[in-house]
Amino acid sequence: GNNFIETEILTGIGRAYGVELFLEKVSGDLTGWISYSYSQSQRKIDQFNGGPGVNNGEWYASPYNRPHVLNVVGTYKLSPTWTLSANFVYNSGIPATFPSGRYDFNGLIIPQYDGTRNAQQLPDYHRFDVSARWESPAKEGFRSAWVFGIYNVYNRMNATSIVFRQNQDQYQSESIRLSLFGIVPSFGWEFQF
Repeated sequence: GNNFIETEILTGIGRAYGVELFLEKVSGDLTGWISYSYSQSQRKIDQFNGGPGVNNGEWYASPYNRPHVLNVVGTYKLSPTWTLSANFVYNSGIPATFPSGRYDFNGLIIPQYDGTRNAQQLPDYHRFDVSARWESPAKEGFRSAWVFGIYNVYNRMNATSIVFRQNQDQYQSESIRLSLFGIVPSFGWEFQF
């Protein structure tokens, strides 16, 4: 309803802190690494022109806040031509604000939001990927390899967002979990000359 929406933009401050641990194995047939980080990312937008600001001017989790992130990567040299790899990824779910109720205004269902901004979060994200790489013997400076992989081996439907809508009977709200990808096979050809 505002033709000059740029006048409604509020500014604030942010803060972030955390720690990251990293362990890597670089020699032998089995190589890889493990990394873990714990971090917090928050924002604060104070009152402006008598308005409450965002979250009543209190600190709240930013959309980028993912406290726990774990990555485990392993590669095994099976033979001079075959290499197997695996990758596990885990992230805390991203912050979200879910409606606490709803009301009807001229036939429109309007969600009502109470409480703290980004106080809820989407389900945690995790997946396991595997790949196999076959490298052909080099010929006169030309090298090539075929890579076969499976992304998200156990087919976890990680939520990218959760939306709320009225169900068919119009008396209850329902949440819909949106996901982009389940299991995805892949193959590729690498070459160097």
